Amino acid sequence: SSDVGELCAERGEGRIEFSGTGLEPGSEVQIDNEELGPITLVVDDDGTLDTAGAVGVVALFAGTEFTFTVTATDGRGDPLAGELTVST
Repeated sequence: SSDVGELCAERGEGRIEFSGTGLEPGSEVQIDNEELGPITLVVDDDGTLDTAGAVGVVALFAGTEFTFTVTATDGRGDPLAGELTVST
């Protein structure tokens, strides 16, 4: 996170859900995981990333910890990058 934008990941019902606020509208969020592969999501016009960016098939790996490498751009145009870990 930055003082402008933030990305989050949490466990949903059978999936991992990504959300975010304060991101640059129209920019792409890159999410990558070795087992699940890379996905690209586009930030909404209001600077949010909603749970339409959910990654499925996590139910197949119940009781597992997933680490995602995430890159995005905050509302000032500055890069956000890091790892998010979620336990299923």
